[in-house]
Amino acid sequence: VYCRGTNCPCGNDATGPDEGCATSTGSGARLLPSGTASVAADDLVLTLDQLPLEQFGLVYLGPMPEGCAQWGDGLRGIQPGPPGSFLRLPTGNAGFTGDIVYGPGIVAQAQTLHGSAATIVAGSTWYFQGYFRDTQGGSPCGFRFNL
Repeated sequence: VYCRGTNCPCGNDATGPDEGCATSTGSGARLLPSGTASVAADDLVLTLDQLPLEQFGLVYLGPMPEGCAQWGDGLRGIQPGPPGSFLRLPTGNAGFTGDIVYGPGIVAQAQTLHGSAATIVAGSTWYFQGYFRDTQGGSPCGFRFNL
């Protein structure tokens, strides 16, 4: 499931390709993968970019997609994991570049943080999404967070 940044909560649709719903910057954030699909190599790198500067964010993951439900200033594409919680990677700060980078080592990190609830094995499908604060400059819908 890829939430394309259309039908956003308050008309804040994406302005460019591969973006989520627009933020206070006028653009939507992106979650860009690099590396391979090999669980054994564990070389996946996820870059959450085009974030509002100096804002906190994280990547969360789960085995079940959701149909791009409106949530905050964005669209949620992943269902909460076991019992109603999101499996999160550590919080980062977008700093002066507007980027937060995760990996390599996401497979091992997810299992270390969440145990058997986040066991990523060959042949399984997992979904990733970025979540971040948007508190400076006024978020488009006023929720002060986006995806």
